[in-house]
Amino acid sequence: MMIIRKCALLLVRNKKLLLSREFGDNRFLTVGGSFEDGETDLQCLQRELLEEVGTKAKESTLKFLDEFVYTDGQEKVIHIRAYAGELEKDPEAAGEIEELKWFDRNDLESTPVEIMSEITKHKILPFLIEKGLV
Repeated sequence: MMIIRKCALLLVRNKKLLLSREFGDNRFLTVGGSFEDGETDLQCLQRELLEEVGTKAKESTLKFLDEFVYTDGQEKVIHIRAYAGELEKDPEAAGEIEELKWFDRNDLESTPVEIMSEITKHKILPFLIEKGLV
């Protein structure tokens, strides 16, 4: 079984969560990505943010939220270490990202897993609702 480890920023503004969609993919994912060898959470997160949204997080605002784990059955297990925080400037789609979109609670609940990653839909969304963030 493949184990995928990622770090993500759950950027929420006005009760809306920012999600990203890569070129050639129809699914929206949290902003962030996979660790490179030897990276800490914050190193991974800052690198991925710069690559995907053209800016870094304000380190003083970063707060660890939780680690979300999701398995699709027998092929892979995904671990996402999620942080809350603010960006140094407004996000813009960069690098491999074709589109950034803000999702409110209704959007998050009604978007099918064909358009939103399973871990976002089944793990992260319930957490955000429980915390009153979306």
